[in-house]
Parts: sequence; C-alpha cells; structure tokens
Amino acid sequence: MPDPIEIPNVSPDELSEGNDLLGDLIKAAKVAGGELSGGGGVDSALDDKSLDELLTAKIEFGSPYAKLKKLPVERFSEAGIKTAVEDLRGETPDAYEYYFMLMTTNFWAGSEPKHMTQLVIRFDFGPKGKAEPMVLTLLPDTKWRKVWGVGGSFKVDLKGDLTWAVDVPEKTLQLLDMEAKAALDQQGAVGGGGLIEVPEFKFDYGRFEVAASGKHNSYAGWTVANPELKQQTDADFAIVFRVPKGTKEITLEGKLFYELSTAWLEGKLSNVIQTLARRLRDLINAFLGKPEQRKRIGQRTTWTITLPEA
Repeated sequence: MPDPIEIPNVSPDELSEGNDLLGDLIKAAKVAGGELSGGGGVDSALDDKSLDELLTAKIEFGSPYAKLKKLPVERFSEAGIKTAVEDLRGETPDAYEYYFMLMTTNFWAGSEPKHMTQLVIRFDFGPKGKAEPMVLTLLPDTKWRKVWGVGGSFKVDLKGDLTWAVDVPEKTLQLLDMEAKAALDQQGAVGGGGLIEVPEFKFDYGRFEVAASGKHNSYAGWTVANPELKQQTDADFAIVFRVPKGTKEITLEGKLFYELSTAWLEGKLSNVIQTLARRLRDLINAFLGKPEQRKRIGQRTTWTITLPEA
C-alpha cells in the first residue's frame, strides 16, 4: 500500500519561475530602498547579505553511482520478500531485480537559519509505464523521526526484511524521549548480517520535523519543517527500489526546493513594503500570498543511470 503522505512537487518551469522572481524581488526592493533614502543608495535595512545569499545558494547532488548496489533476493527474509513484491497473489520476487542507492545533497542557502518554513527533497524515478521502478523502503524514515529531528551522523543497517536499524551516538541518545529510546532498544543489534551497512549516515538540519514518503511509488521524498541551517550541510538519503527483470537503464530526477518564511521576508522588507510600486507588491505576493500559491526556490538535476549487473 502506498504511503499516505504526499510529498510536494514542482515542475521545472515552476522552479525556474520561483528562482527568477526571487531575483527580481530582491533587485526591485533594493532600488525601492535607495529611493526612500533619497535616491542616493540602498536603504540600510536592505543592505543585508542574507538577501543576496539567497541568490547564491549552493545546492549540489552527489553521484547516484557512488553507493549503487544490486541486492540479492535470496538474502531477503520472508518479511522482506513480502515487502519486495507488494502483492504475493500476482507477483513473484524473481520477476524483479533490487537495488540500493545512497544519494547525498550539499546545501547552503544563507547565514540566517530561520528563513525557511519547509524544505523538500525529492527523487523521481523513470521511465513510467511497465518498466517503472518502485520504491520499497527509504531512509530517513518517519519511524525514526525523533532521531532525525535531533540530527547528526549515524551508523545504519538495512536488514533482510527491508527495515532499518539505527545506531545512535550517546550524546544524541541523551536528547531523546523515553518512547524513542524504547523503540531503539527493540530494533536489535546494529552491525553484521545485514544487506547493507552505512557506517556514517549524515542527516542534520538542526531541530526540525521530518516526514518521509514514497513506498510503493516511483518517487522517494522528504519534507523538513522549519529547518535551521547555520552552515553548509551534507545530508544522506537511502533508497531501495525494484525494477522488472532485464531492465538495464533508469532515469532519476533530483529536486531540492524550499519555501521562504513569510515572517522573515516581511521583516527584511519592512522599511519599503508600504511604499512599493505595484510591480514589487506583485513580486512580494508571489512569496507571501496564499500557501498553495507561494513560489518555491531551489534546484533540479537529472541523470540517466545504467544499473549494475552484480
């Protein structure tokens, strides 16, 4: 059964439009600030590097080949086989081939940590149709959201039933509540005997809420609510997916995009927002209007991936 949470998506054109409008907004706001100060320069409230930093945000994706590995179905447990085929009545595990992928993102969008309300990371697989890949499990997952909400670097194992075991450092463990600690105690040992070991799984966006979705879909996605990024940040995303046997090549589209905090942006533009020309007010509304109409900014990358045979 597909995950009930739907991860937001944007088209390439929508993402490009959001990036362009943000540049137009910042440039127009600086001109308006200069006019308010007598036409001789930029208003001091707008002479702020945090606005310019949005235009030079760094968003990079690692190579999908870095940790791409074929998984032998004979090492799946009975529970793992059930997960792998979704519906045992009409499918068999031998009709598919299974792969593990670890994607890394490197992100920096400015020195002020609270200028975003939502960050979205999304990987869409193709082609669509009969050869469409299907995501079976992903990490970070919602089960361990309290662990990811603390952030840090973890050792993780992918087990034969296609669930994850997480080894949490002592300093992180001390920050968790009793419920999260009890769940960690019940997961079993980490290390040895798993399908995949990731000795240093990084995920640290400050104090935040993370939600994951994509199981039994052709995408894997995450939303991070109110991230606090104080520095350039690496984060890992693990995906196990299947393809029909004989599939040699797939496509992958990676997106990282975010929504600006309306309170933060209004604060930055407070000195000029009441006297702006109509064009600038329209630009501001693109980012401060109704939630479903707000523009998002970010980056998109695509790959064509040749799958390993072993």
